[in-house]
Amino acid sequence: MIPLRDNDADGAQIGYEHTLQLYQQERIDLARAEAAAGWARYRKTDPALAADYQLLYARSLMYSGDYQQIVRTLASYPDPGPSERAIQRYITEASALAALSQHEAADKQLTVAEALCRKADLAACGGVISARALIAFGAGQADEGRQLYLQAYQFARSHHDPWRQANASLNLGYRALQMERLDEALDWSRISYQISSQHDYDGVAETAAGNLGFAWYQLGDGERALERYQEAEKKAELLGEEEDEFFWLSDTSYVYRDRGELSRAEAVVQKALGLARAAKNQGQIVNALGDLASLETSIGDLKEAGAHLQEALPIETAGGRKPRPLFVLRQGELAAAQHEYAKAEGLFHALLKDKASPTAVRLNAGNDLGQVYENEKKYASAEREYQETIAAWGEARAALKREESALSFGTNAREIYGNYVRFLVERGRTAEALTLADKSRARTLSEGLGFGQNHAAARVGSGPVVMRPEQIARKTGATLLFYWLGEKESYLWAVGPERTVFSTLPASQQITTWVTRYNKAILESGDPAESANADGVALYAALIAPALKVLDAHRPVIVLADGVLNQMNFETLLAPGAAGQISGPEGHDDSARLAAGAQHYLVEDYTLESAPSLDLLAHGGAGPDGKAQAKGDVAAKNLLLMGNAAAADAEYPPLPLFGVEMTRIAGRFQPEETTVFTGAKATPAAYEAANPEKFSYIHFVSHATASETSPLDSAIILSNPAGASAAASSAGGVSAYKLYAREIVAHKLNARLVTISACYGTGTRAYAGEGLVGLSWAFLRAGSRQVVAALWEVTDESTPRLMDGLYAGIAAGKKPVEALREAKLAMLHSGTRFQEPFYWAPFQIYSRE
Repeated sequence: MIPLRDNDADGAQIGYEHTLQLYQQERIDLARAEAAAGWARYRKTDPALAADYQLLYARSLMYSGDYQQIVRTLASYPDPGPSERAIQRYITEASALAALSQHEAADKQLTVAEALCRKADLAACGGVISARALIAFGAGQADEGRQLYLQAYQFARSHHDPWRQANASLNLGYRALQMERLDEALDWSRISYQISSQHDYDGVAETAAGNLGFAWYQLGDGERALERYQEAEKKAELLGEEEDEFFWLSDTSYVYRDRGELSRAEAVVQKALGLARAAKNQGQIVNALGDLASLETSIGDLKEAGAHLQEALPIETAGGRKPRPLFVLRQGELAAAQHEYAKAEGLFHALLKDKASPTAVRLNAGNDLGQVYENEKKYASAEREYQETIAAWGEARAALKREESALSFGTNAREIYGNYVRFLVERGRTAEALTLADKSRARTLSEGLGFGQNHAAARVGSGPVVMRPEQIARKTGATLLFYWLGEKESYLWAVGPERTVFSTLPASQQITTWVTRYNKAILESGDPAESANADGVALYAALIAPALKVLDAHRPVIVLADGVLNQMNFETLLAPGAAGQISGPEGHDDSARLAAGAQHYLVEDYTLESAPSLDLLAHGGAGPDGKAQAKGDVAAKNLLLMGNAAAADAEYPPLPLFGVEMTRIAGRFQPEETTVFTGAKATPAAYEAANPEKFSYIHFVSHATASETSPLDSAIILSNPAGASAAASSAGGVSAYKLYAREIVAHKLNARLVTISACYGTGTRAYAGEGLVGLSWAFLRAGSRQVVAALWEVTDESTPRLMDGLYAGIAAGKKPVEALREAKLAMLHSGTRFQEPFYWAPFQIYSRE
């Protein structure tokens, strides 16, 4: 506390500002103590200043939930007339009354405040709007509450009130998370974080950082999520906010667990448990014990898992409460791991029968029950349980009203499908397993493309309807490589025109290790072929060598990747020997090339492209309405070119080579064939107004964002509408400078090729591969036949060079996939630094037919 003399008016005001700053930094205990002391000290000598301290004391009590004390404190508050102080008094009292469920009294206080705001335009009036928003959310009126927070944000912004701006945007981000509007949550949380960091509002910055972490986690970016969670946890520790610190530690443990770093996850949970024990917070203790037991069960430390669940049980059932479904699930998982199958069956059955159990818990229970039946050799029961669980997942997904929520929910089925795929493979039913594996991908994609469930994505029923992949290979004129990554082992179906060869591959974790290290080697530049990079060699041996009996150099190869394989360009894999030594598939012998010791890139042997699913390839000749699309109905050679946008956000700065690339591409078309939107004119609205269905080629030169688990939140970054700031453009819930995937799919396309020549935000961070599939899928769904997009950012002149080669090949009559490969080979054999895969390999081509 700053010592002051009673007769030092300036010093006294400085003291109050110091206390207010502590409050805004959420150093609440210190702020409350200083406010109480100031209230008492100045009550006689300076009543106005004492009233300021009194009000600040009441506001600080909100953090401890002492709502009755707030009402008592403000009962003696003097009436200052229309002023900032009076309005804040009514806001604080109304908020406390609402928390006490005295809604009529709360409404009365806000009505008085609103009357004062009609007499004077004061910054505090924005707080009245925020209080109304909070009450609306409490009453279940989410849409009204959101609109009120938007008004509060705009009001605070127009009145240069950063404190209320930071809080309104924080609340908008939090509510967007609750409503699963993840991209919107990122926008608002980022705005709140920037404002609060600039003004040292440490508590707001802490919460905004944690919310950013949660949004990134939901979007599949564990790296960014971990960074934000750790920042939030550190800030909470410095602020002494132990409850917040516990939550951020718990969330951090989930990231580590997803990454397979179980020892780190356990250490973080142990720290969280220590905090909970020190605070004697029973709810946090039982949650941490449950997390710890779940981790210990997964690593086989069953004795410790049992001890922790046993310790948590009395807390969980205190006062005769029924254990929560998640706790029962953990009990069942432990019983199954201890081979107490009858007990596990009973627990899982109880969860399945309890309709009040959360959907995710019931789905996990069904999946775990299937595994219990397998262990008991009740194979018919296991298969039935897997089928019923998949059907239940489908019903839950269909009940979701928002498409992007359904897409996110689709990722939750991975383990459910994975166990059934493994079950079928172990019984020699590999054709059914392939159909089921493709179904897990195709359902979301094919439904989005308008194919519904009439094709390979049909319901499981009594067993998968087996597709005929050789027919798809003949239709596409390509060899198909379909991958499925599993926890214990992975699978490859290599499909030629006449036969399919099935192979078992290493487990997902081993493949992930190879891919992560190999991508790192590529992104750090260098030539892995020269050094015979061990990971590139291992990936070829694991992923390509088993398919050599089917591969044919004269047929293109379509890769249907899975999981982490979506983050890798197969063209960069290191094949043995010198290039150009392969011919047809029969009698292929790699021994001579292996003995030679030399390595070359797979792109030198085969023309490779990618596709999301077999079902999409099987019916890819149809348009977005599901009807046959004649190949002749694509418009004549013309180009819609958009990019080099004006910077809408500091995260997406303009890059000088964007303009170079656009100039080169435009030069490959006649002026009358080209429509160009650049700079401030390159807006999402301009894309819509251009009637993109008229163009055979569409090319974007810009930044982009990706969402791995919510593809419709992926976006191309363009310019803001005239006069709009980045923050203001978010007021409608989405950024006006982003062309979202959900908007892309709304416009039918007839394009032969869409190219997304994009930089993905920060340096050479690898782009989430499955998010790339999602952004490409949006254009495929809209009707484009092929899409070119980048796996990682290259801010060098190599991109304009590669794109110029692509369009030169197209102009010469080559197919896009052939033209792209030739442009890559030209760079690979250039004898310059562009021969390194970092420069030629980021771009992949995705096909629907």
